[in-house]
Amino acid sequence: MEMRRAEAEVDPVIAALVGWLVDQAATTSQRMLTRWLWGDKQANALRTVVSEAIQAAIDEMDVPADREAIQNGGDAR
Repeated sequence: MEMRRAEAEVDPVIAALVGWLVDQAATTSQRMLTRWLWGDKQANALRTVVSEAIQAAIDEMDVPADREAIQNGGDAR
């Protein structure tokens, strides 16, 4: 038994539209995956700047007695 393949003409406008839609879906998915895996660039940059600012403020206020208390688990003697 011979199976005949259906041969149909594809409208070039429809083919271009489908290609564009698939490309848009792939680009959006890639952006979402990238943002999910590595986070938002602005949020990461802000987190880094804030962490460094907090550490700098702590370093300015830190005195040797405080360091000992921190290292001894809050047990300043």
